[in-house]
Amino acid sequence: MLSFHQPAPGQNAYAVDSFERTSSREVAAAGRLLVEAYEKDRNRSRVRELFERFEIVNNWLNELCFVPNDWNAYGSPAPTRPSVERARSILTTLWAENLVPDRALPSAEGGVALIFRTPNQNRAVVEALNDFSAYVLLYDRRGNSQTLEW
Repeated sequence: MLSFHQPAPGQNAYAVDSFERTSSREVAAAGRLLVEAYEKDRNRSRVRELFERFEIVNNWLNELCFVPNDWNAYGSPAPTRPSVERARSILTTLWAENLVPDRALPSAEGGVALIFRTPNQNRAVVEALNDFSAYVLLYDRRGNSQTLEW
């Protein structure tokens, strides 16, 4: 009887003949089909997850067009439509590389911030500012930071 083994994270999927008979070509072919189906489904769900996140972040960008000036009570300017569209262009570029931010928020500098977080709490922020500049800000858990031009 052919059985499919779903792997632990970091391991490969495989199929085995649980009666331990001498494998025939048919059993080997069926095993390959099971593994291929598993890999397709796993990749499809990852793409679906990324696409859903992309749509959520894209909707947040639409809402940022309506943020008022002084939105944080510290005098920060609202994102302008050009900064929102620049952030949308950056989001589309990142999507093409299978990267989707966790959040899209107004930037305290005036513009839009696309925020990425890793499981170990490191962060990257891509800011599209109202003055048409764009930066990547990198932060680690120890408080170190680095700024790069986009």
